[in-house]
Amino acid sequence: MTKIKSIWIDNFKSLVDFKLEFTAFNCLVGLNGSGKSTVLHALDFLSQLMRGNLDEWLKVRHWAKDDISSKLTRKSNIEFKVVIESGPLGEIIWSGSLNRSKLRCTQEEITIRGTCFLRVEEGYLFLTGLFKYNELPKSYKVVWDY
Repeated sequence: MTKIKSIWIDNFKSLVDFKLEFTAFNCLVGLNGSGKSTVLHALDFLSQLMRGNLDEWLKVRHWAKDDISSKLTRKSNIEFKVVIESGPLGEIIWSGSLNRSKLRCTQEEITIRGTCFLRVEEGYLFLTGLFKYNELPKSYKVVWDY
């Protein structure tokens, strides 16, 4: 069974260095304006980021790029980490840093059982540890043209 264990997000709206551990049942309780909806927006943001659909997501909400960044810090990027428990694969971690002005990740990484399998950084895609046989090199550097 695959399930999300936790999320961490920094510099998203009012969420600064925010971590949420998931259990079988989670309930958000708080006063008006305490951030319950922002937590749900952060989850939706991460799912849209995974799909690559942030422009449309912002448009539907009538939000500008600046609306998703925290006013509580001077940081410009939104950083995130999602930890997933996936049965036979074990723990999968998807993490990265989103450039808010470009709505693109400047850094992104997928780690499975402690081994980094994919990393995107400064326009380059790095793939490592994906092959069982030594027929191919263990690391690739591919220019990611966007």
